[in-house]
Amino acid sequence: MAFIVITSQVSFAKTNTLKAQSASDFKMPATAAVTGNSLTTILWGADITALQAGYNTHLQNNIITQIEDVISGKTPYFRGTVGQAVFASDKICEKDENCLVWVYKYSDSTGGDGIGAINGIKQFSDLCGKKAGLQFGGPSKDFAADVDKLAKCSKGNDIQYIYYKDLGLDSKTHESAVDALIAGEIDAAFGITVDLKSDELKKKSDYNIIVTTATLRNSISDHIWVRKDYTNAHPDEIAKLAHDLLIANEKTKAIAEQNSTEWQNLKEKGAELLFEAPNDPNFISAIGDMYLYDLTMAGWTGNYKFATCDAGNGKQEVNCLKSQIAETSEALQKMGLLKNINNPSKITAFNHNWEALKKGLNEKFGAEVKLYSDANVAQAVSKLASTGSLDNGFVSITINFDANDNDFNADLYTAQFDDTFKIMAKSGGSISTITAHADPSKYLLEKYGVEVLPANFPKALRDKLQAQYGNGVEPQVWKNTLQAAQDSSQRRANEMFQALQENVNKKGYNISFSNVVPQGMGVKSPVNGTCKYSYQGTETVEPCFPSSSEIAKQNRRAVFSAHNMDGEIDLTKDASW
Repeated sequence: MAFIVITSQVSFAKTNTLKAQSASDFKMPATAAVTGNSLTTILWGADITALQAGYNTHLQNNIITQIEDVISGKTPYFRGTVGQAVFASDKICEKDENCLVWVYKYSDSTGGDGIGAINGIKQFSDLCGKKAGLQFGGPSKDFAADVDKLAKCSKGNDIQYIYYKDLGLDSKTHESAVDALIAGEIDAAFGITVDLKSDELKKKSDYNIIVTTATLRNSISDHIWVRKDYTNAHPDEIAKLAHDLLIANEKTKAIAEQNSTEWQNLKEKGAELLFEAPNDPNFISAIGDMYLYDLTMAGWTGNYKFATCDAGNGKQEVNCLKSQIAETSEALQKMGLLKNINNPSKITAFNHNWEALKKGLNEKFGAEVKLYSDANVAQAVSKLASTGSLDNGFVSITINFDANDNDFNADLYTAQFDDTFKIMAKSGGSISTITAHADPSKYLLEKYGVEVLPANFPKALRDKLQAQYGNGVEPQVWKNTLQAAQDSSQRRANEMFQALQENVNKKGYNISFSNVVPQGMGVKSPVNGTCKYSYQGTETVEPCFPSSSEIAKQNRRAVFSAHNMDGEIDLTKDASW
C-alpha cells in the first residue's frame, strides 16, 4: 500500500510491489523526564567526527524512533536535517519546553543525494503532475521541498508525492522510492546517488539523473538538535559538545589528508557504528568515501552563518536557520508532512559564545573558496552553446522584452529576480547562464523577403511588408541586422547580469556570481525552432519566422538557467591507454 500526497490532501493508491508509510501509522509515547543519554548518530559520513571526539554514540536511522526517544526522554538529542526537525516538530514541539533547539551543524550534502527520473523528465518543471517518490521520514524531504518550490507547478498540477519506508536499495524489503522507480511505478525518485546510478536504472533508455546535491549544494544539511528543557538545564554541556565536534572536525580532516593509521582506525570504528559491519574492508572503505566525497563539513564558519544569518562584510546568509525553517515548513505543509505550521517556528538556536567556540581552531571566518576555475566555467558554457542547451538547465526562468527594448528596468522583474536568487542560493555547485535572444523577423524579411511570412499573416500588414522588403534587400543590410541582433542580445544579457548583481548587493545577500555567465545568442534560437529556406538557389536552414505575434514576443527573451557541472572527464574518448 502506498499513499500519494497532492498538496494537503492524502489519498491511498495501490502499487504492485511496494509499501509506503502514513503519518497515522505512528503512535508517539507520552512525554517523560529527560535522563541519561548517548549522542544519536545516523548513517552519514560526517558522524564519524563524533567518534573522533570520543563521544558515546548510538545509531538510529529511523526518524520516527528518534522522535519517540526524544519525547519519552530516552535521549534529548535529535539527529537530522532541517526538514526532519520541522517534521518532528509536529509532535516534539506540542509542548514548548520539549521543543528542539539547534546546537550544531555537521555538514552539507554535496553529492550524496539526488533525484532520478524516467519518461523524459529532465527539468524540475517536468515533474509537475507526475509521481515522485521519497522516504517518509528521510532526508530527501529537504531536497523535495526545494524542488517543489523551484518547479513552480500551476495549481491543480502539483507534483504527486508518494512516501516509502526505506531510503535505499540495500533494504531486504525493497520498499524504497528507487525500487519503485525501477519497477516503473513512479516517474521520479529522490534517493542516495549511488542507488540512482544502479545498473537496473541505467538499463532504462529514458532514465536521467536530473540533479544531485553536487549541484544543489545547499538543499540538505545535517545537524544536532536538543530538547529545550535539556539545553536550559545543561548549557555548559551543550556548548562543550559543539566545541568538541568542531575540534574533532579539524582533526578528522587532518588525519584523512595524511591517510594515517589514525584515519584507518577511525574508519574501522565508523564501519562498526554506522554500518554495523566491523572488520569489513568494503564498509571501511565506504566510510572514508562518504566523508571525503559525499559532503562538505560546515566547520565554525558554516555553523556561525547558519545560526546567525551573518555572512560577514555586512552580507546576509540566505540559507540560515531562520529562513530554512520558514521555507521548509511551508513546503512540508503543502506536501502533507506537517500539520501544525506554528510548531516549527518554536525551534530556536542555542546561544553559543562564538568567540569561545573558536578556541583551538585553525579556521578563519570569511574565507570563500572558488568551486570552479574560469577555464572550467568557459568550457562548460561552450559545450552548452554548441549543443543548443543553454536554456535547458534543470531549472530555468524566462523574462520577455518589448521590441527594441534595450534598457533593462529591474523594477519590472522583481518576482523573477526573487526566484533567480532562490536558485542561486541553493545551487552553489551549478554553472548558471543568462542567455538573451532576439526575434529573427526583421533579419528573415530582409534576407528572403515576404515568402517567409506564414499563411495566416494579416493581409494588410503583408502588403505593407511587400512594399518594404519585396523579395529581400542587399546582403550588407541583412548582415548588419544580424550583427545588430547579436549585439543587442549580448547587451541585454549583460544588463540582466548587472541588474541581478545590483539587486543582490541592495538586499545584502551572500550570493556569488563567479559561476554565472551572460551570453547573447542573437536570432539563433527562436522558440519555434528552425526552418528550411531557399537563398539564391541554395537550400538553407534558418530560424523560423514567428507563427504568431505571441511567438514573436516569446523570441525576445532572456533565460536564466542553472546547469549541472560535469564531475568527471572521459579519458578513453580519444584513445585507449
